[in-house]
Amino acid sequence: MNKKLKIQHLLKLFVVLAMYSCSNGQTPTAYHIGKIPQLERFETLTKNEIRLDSLKDKHQKEELQMMLDGKAFIAEAPQEFVQKMIEKHKITALRYKDNRSRYFIKTLAKGKEYPFLSAEEESFTTDCTCVLDNDTIKIRMGIWVFGGFQFNINLSKNDFQTLYWEDTHERNTYKQTLSDTLTDNITLEMQQQKLILAKKPTFTLGEELLGHLTFKTNEFYQQTEEIDAENSQDMLKVAKAGELYFRCQVRQKTEDDK
Repeated sequence: MNKKLKIQHLLKLFVVLAMYSCSNGQTPTAYHIGKIPQLERFETLTKNEIRLDSLKDKHQKEELQMMLDGKAFIAEAPQEFVQKMIEKHKITALRYKDNRSRYFIKTLAKGKEYPFLSAEEESFTTDCTCVLDNDTIKIRMGIWVFGGFQFNINLSKNDFQTLYWEDTHERNTYKQTLSDTLTDNITLEMQQQKLILAKKPTFTLGEELLGHLTFKTNEFYQQTEEIDAENSQDMLKVAKAGELYFRCQVRQKTEDDK
């Protein structure tokens, strides 16, 4: 991802997270502690996940060694800055196999299900980041490459809130209401949500979270050709629904975490 695209992506995500932190009226939902349903769909790593774990682990170790050897910085870089970057790397460099998500998502419209994925569902996996921010664990998972999506779960002592964000990168296809202007990204609260955690969170650094979320977003409008080319309407009212699994190690918050 080039620098311009990365900046665009970060700005969009900043807006999403800012909206989240301001709390736009979504009522927190109590989470459950218990057995994760059909956990075998998530526990066994796919070939793609094994490969990603190996590549990411190798890259992180090489990157840290370059920092320690002084090869990752210009000669004039202040030692304080160098040490700060090394410490941040140590905080954020976690194994992929222990910090990942897997998704099973559909687009719903008029009683029909439109597959959200074109590939096999079990191959659809992304990073998952869990950050301790005072009395809240912020769970972030998703992907962005010329468009993408993200789930944001804020986990408190007894309840949680979820937001879903989707982006088509400069292809204006979404509206919250029919009177709105088309936009290339949309942030949605949940119409339905249920979160099951394998054990009660202790809200401590290093603890492992294992969870399963079932959800249905609020409805929104999407250009018809994005979903059903034979539909004569310009916009179709849809919602995202499905389930996801996640595993992560709770880490310290850094200046890059919102």
